[in-house]
Amino acid sequence: MVVSLAISSVVHGAEEMSRNFPLRPSHTVVHASPAEFTSAKLQDIRLPDFSRGLFTLATKKTGWIESNPVEALYPFHELIASGNADLPPGTAFALEIQVRFSTGTWSPWYRMGRFSSQGGESFPGQEDAKAKVDIDTLKLKEPADAFRYRVTLERTQGTKSPVLRLVAVTYTDRSQKQGLGVSGSGTAAHGQAVPNPQPRDLKVPLRSQMSEQPKYKHDICSPTSLGMVLTYWKEKISTMKATRGVYDRAEKIYGNWFFNTAYAGALGFEAYVVRFNSLEELESEVRSGRPTVISLSFEPGELSGAPIRRTRGHLLVVRGFEANGDVIVNDPAAPKVSEVRRVYKREEFERAWLRNKAGVAYRISAVWPKRMVVAVPFTHLRRDPKPLSSKNSSRDSLQESQILLGEKVRVFRIWKDWAEVQAMEQENWEKHTGWRPYPGWVRLQDLVFQGQMPATNAVVREKSALLQIKEKGSPKEEVWKLSVGTRLHVMEERQGESRVFLPGSREGLISSQSLLEFKKEPEFVKRDLVLEMARLFLGDAYFWGGRTAAEDPGLGGVDCSGLVSLAYRVIGVDVPRNAQDQYRKSRHLKREELKDGDLLFLSEKNSPNKINHVMIYSGKGRIIEASGELNQVREISAEQKFKKPFDQLQSGDILERRTLYFGTFF
Repeated sequence: MVVSLAISSVVHGAEEMSRNFPLRPSHTVVHASPAEFTSAKLQDIRLPDFSRGLFTLATKKTGWIESNPVEALYPFHELIASGNADLPPGTAFALEIQVRFSTGTWSPWYRMGRFSSQGGESFPGQEDAKAKVDIDTLKLKEPADAFRYRVTLERTQGTKSPVLRLVAVTYTDRSQKQGLGVSGSGTAAHGQAVPNPQPRDLKVPLRSQMSEQPKYKHDICSPTSLGMVLTYWKEKISTMKATRGVYDRAEKIYGNWFFNTAYAGALGFEAYVVRFNSLEELESEVRSGRPTVISLSFEPGELSGAPIRRTRGHLLVVRGFEANGDVIVNDPAAPKVSEVRRVYKREEFERAWLRNKAGVAYRISAVWPKRMVVAVPFTHLRRDPKPLSSKNSSRDSLQESQILLGEKVRVFRIWKDWAEVQAMEQENWEKHTGWRPYPGWVRLQDLVFQGQMPATNAVVREKSALLQIKEKGSPKEEVWKLSVGTRLHVMEERQGESRVFLPGSREGLISSQSLLEFKKEPEFVKRDLVLEMARLFLGDAYFWGGRTAAEDPGLGGVDCSGLVSLAYRVIGVDVPRNAQDQYRKSRHLKREELKDGDLLFLSEKNSPNKINHVMIYSGKGRIIEASGELNQVREISAEQKFKKPFDQLQSGDILERRTLYFGTFF
């Protein structure tokens, strides 16, 4: 069994706050980084500077990219594909999908659509004994367990090449009853309390489709909603311009989901189709400053205050949530612009969107900064984008920190093979901006697009744990060593092994004994656990900028604040990265108040306000520290460290021209 552990409030950046997002019935895979295409098949395709996108044409008028098979996390019955590309005049991109059925056989290629600078074209009439393409959705007559896609880039003579930015695939298990845990007003799905009771209402511009030309006004809820969100993101697009841009010439409609997001992508936005699994997930998106276009359907009396009585499919913008959890929307079907902003009851909205339309939404935001996650056991965070030193030195002046598998980063720009990032789960204090995620550079190849990341529910408790990754039907197997403090989402546990979700929508197996489950426990249990985790490193060499249990010399380890960061991370607390900032954010104590797991801080010599060392109090007058001076992690008595009996120490004491302080995060 996965061992239980206490978890307190996890300190994340507000924009990246995780919640308990379920994996079923829908999951979205987004490929938007070079690491996700390492083994893709390419024909007449080259890689541009990643700051421009993923792929472009080499020399010919057409070329294609075919992904490796993507193993689904569970069998699925529906699939929606979408993509983004920079499309100069005279260019286009087309998207095809192939699925693997449970028998192991692959389907033919299904054409999901072609989008150009002139609009979109779907391909009606695609149906066989096992599947049917219903405009923008592939509906299967028997479940599949994997898929792959092919993107074709096209250009006419003399035009610039299109540049592919991302491909997104959402698959849905229709055997799961979505939305059955319908909440009441003021609660989230499944009867849980609304996680953020403070209201949030984004200032999304108001538009009514009913004020447009009579020929179009009853059919353009999607481009009207899209136009509102694009204008919110400072791209002033008229409703009629958006209407022309998203038009499906084959079906003669304006609501093709793929084409609406492709149009936003061609304008320079990050946009794709997603299916959310809960209102809580949508709420997190909106509270993070991203208004979301969603599709719903309802019968008469099922959505109080709606401007239309019934609909089989209607799109609107979710712009906020009231304190009681009710949903604030811009409904383009309102007869007047002044009536577009409306509030729908949470329970009724949830039924109309989740149960009736399986949570379909357009996820649209600015391309930069990009939301990505670490997809390797750990990566180095560096001050400058320069290679790691080849020397087995305990101090590399460019090393700032290390970021573990699954930790989120915000990417601001790309330089060659490096990404300038902020580490979202490591804070530091900056004089002019206050608290912010820790900045630096990491290797681009170590990151993948964030996409739908479920909340972590367990953490590695062993110093180093083996993770097995094996793709279905492939003899190849990867084995990773995960550091203590690596947080994971356990999907299921069986016979002593835990199946875990990995960035990039992959999965792996790890011994359940290596993990601790996040559960409520008394404070003394958490304090004991901090000490247990810190003692795993006793005897190890000090590593400047280290925050992992890496065993290879010169690649990882811990420094003083990195040791504290990992020990606290296991109990669910993300403390600031550096000793100075850990003291700044801690609750300051007197020596008499110190308990096991609390912290001691030392300043630089002759600089009482410049903290440069942190230690963990291990009880009975002892401390655990990663000492740079001695190049060792050790546990000793405080008297041996400070040359003064522990019961005579006080906060503010000057010891060999260094000042001593005490603090806690409990």
